Amino acid sequence: MFAGKKSALRATLGGLLVIGMSNAATAERDLAARQVPLNVPRAISAITVDAVLDEPAWENARRTTLDFETRPAENIPARAATEAFVTFDDEQLYVAFIAHDPDPSLIRAHLSDRDGMFDDDFVGVVLDTFNDQRRGFEFFVNPLGVQGDLFQDDINQVEDETFDAIWESAGRITDDGYIVEMAIPFRSLRFRSGGSAQVWGIEFARTYPRGERHQFRAYKADRNLDCYLCEFQKYRGFEGIDPGNNVEITPTVTALRTRERPEYAEPFGDAGTDTEPGLDFRWGITPNVILNTTLNPDFSQVEADSAQLDVNNQFALFFDERRPFFLEGQDLFDDVFGLVYTRNIADPDYGAKVTGKEGDHAFGAFVTDDQFTNLTFPGAQGNEFESFDFTSRNAAARYRFDLGANSAVGALATKREGSGYSNAVYALDGVYRLTPSDKLTAEFAASRTEYPEFIATEFDQPLAAFDDEAWHVSYDRNVREYFLYADYNNIGEGFRGDLGFLPQVGYEKALAGGGYQWHGEEDDWYRRLEVFGDYDVTHDAFGQELERELEGYFSFSGAMQSYLETGLIRRRQFYDGVTYYQTLKQASVELQPSGAVALGAFLRHGDAIDFANSRPGTVLQFEPWLNLRLGEHLAIDIDHLYQELDVAGGRLFTARVTDLRTVWQFNTRMSVRWIAQYRDVTRNTALYIDDVDARSRNWANQFLFSYKVNPRTLLYAGYSDGQEAIDGDPLDEQVQTVFVKLSYAWQI
Repeated sequence: MFAGKKSALRATLGGLLVIGMSNAATAERDLAARQVPLNVPRAISAITVDAVLDEPAWENARRTTLDFETRPAENIPARAATEAFVTFDDEQLYVAFIAHDPDPSLIRAHLSDRDGMFDDDFVGVVLDTFNDQRRGFEFFVNPLGVQGDLFQDDINQVEDETFDAIWESAGRITDDGYIVEMAIPFRSLRFRSGGSAQVWGIEFARTYPRGERHQFRAYKADRNLDCYLCEFQKYRGFEGIDPGNNVEITPTVTALRTRERPEYAEPFGDAGTDTEPGLDFRWGITPNVILNTTLNPDFSQVEADSAQLDVNNQFALFFDERRPFFLEGQDLFDDVFGLVYTRNIADPDYGAKVTGKEGDHAFGAFVTDDQFTNLTFPGAQGNEFESFDFTSRNAAARYRFDLGANSAVGALATKREGSGYSNAVYALDGVYRLTPSDKLTAEFAASRTEYPEFIATEFDQPLAAFDDEAWHVSYDRNVREYFLYADYNNIGEGFRGDLGFLPQVGYEKALAGGGYQWHGEEDDWYRRLEVFGDYDVTHDAFGQELERELEGYFSFSGAMQSYLETGLIRRRQFYDGVTYYQTLKQASVELQPSGAVALGAFLRHGDAIDFANSRPGTVLQFEPWLNLRLGEHLAIDIDHLYQELDVAGGRLFTARVTDLRTVWQFNTRMSVRWIAQYRDVTRNTALYIDDVDARSRNWANQFLFSYKVNPRTLLYAGYSDGQEAIDGDPLDEQVQTVFVKLSYAWQI
């Protein structure tokens, strides 16, 4: 009987192996077939972007059908028919979609600002214009014509929504679904120079959110490939295309009128008005080399950062970059260590940047000044931060050489200096694809730093110039059923990356982990089940173990775009001379039952460290969120964070942070917005070693009217205020600001 079972098992495994080999062979044949380029014809007539495909050019365009659902189901027939069309003239690429729908009443479509439509139905195109399977331009449009554009970095496998191009789009809901039309100027792209025919990789895609978020493509996806652009169909055409002069000049004027209270509850001081002109200049030196310069730039942030809790944190908080000058070509400067973090540059008077790609060579460099110098003094167990009132000069340069199929090596250098201070970093890095599923990443960096005596003395830093190094190596394997990863980091105690984000130095960390996935079939109760986890060990520069952690998780994806993840963390952590043993339980859940409502929450409970007083505690953290889309025009997003920490003797603190964002979008160009942020922290002063406020509260409002013709031709007008209160005092308004910003982009 046992022999029979073994024979049956061998037969079953043999059958699965044959099926797996057959599927792999089929996938390889399909991928090879897509390497044969399809021709894209030139437009035979003018095209008006109005979502009415009545021009002769569309009849002659290259037509593609999106026949397969690739997620969450795997390569089954698409649930709704989609036709995509592409053509071009000397100045623009034209793309159109006819998105059929069996029940158009279920189409999800809302008016929003650009990049705010990704919970809707949408269609789009991704362009690998260099045909090198490394970088892609993504352009998406929802049924009402709202744009979303992103940049795909397939080497680092990140998608950057800060990319904003100037292009046209229109959308229209019909009795049979919806139609989208777009025109993308070649001046908004980068591509190989020369007037002969080119081969691009192109992906047409449709997202169809109903009970689940279905994604349609023109071909079957291979989940054993750890890359995205490598799967694209190749298209030949685009002969004679020219970005033109590709010069963009954008003058700006920003006016602010602010008044503040000198002290709590005192009368407001006299209002001060500040009017600042500025100028941005962008020149496409070649089709794929861009020069950006800026004079007296307006680096004010029109939209407030998301509220974060800065209580009982061991290291500094991270905030995303939002300023247009620094976002140009930002992906090129990304690296494992985060050596370029431009939020460190607070108040520059000028800036210049060049980014480009010539053949296998990608490069970029920027230089700015800064009227202030923000410095982080990192350590193995914490960091300090200070802003100094002296001018600094900031520069970064990046070079990358592409190797084979989606591999690359590169170099990065950064420099900050001013008033007796300097920091220079030099780094070499590389990504090597061992197979389509296996990736090896490595980086080496060295720094040299010198602080003026007053800084070195106050923040316990070396009095003379000092050097140190940082190392990273990692391995990743991703296939359909499982994934594995391992990495090692060693960052020297004296390593500084002052233009980057490195709040922790002086440690070495080894980590290994992985997971297994079960993919559901069409009639299963789940779409994906996953178990995953990792184990890591961290030591400081003297061999002291800082952390030993084991964590494991289980996740579920199912109907109504639902996602549930639950996990357990066991940790041994050393801090301030004491080793703490911790067990943490956490869970997160997300659900989108309709196009109008999305909600979720994160919960964590277990052992923690009271970093302010160096003792053990118990933490409870709860973060619910709710997104509402009420009709086509109104969007309301609410995020809340509740955290409490208990220690011996009672409750140490209770913290609440709420972020409310309400937008009324009149049309694709015009909107009004209200952002309100509230922070309330209550502390038991008897349980603190140092003096702290028993209660601190902050309330901030921002009202904004915006009219955007495109990302750089726009009008902003708004009002903001900030209120605060200490201990039992009532909230008192401390600052009021009225502001106007106007910019206009001339393209030559």
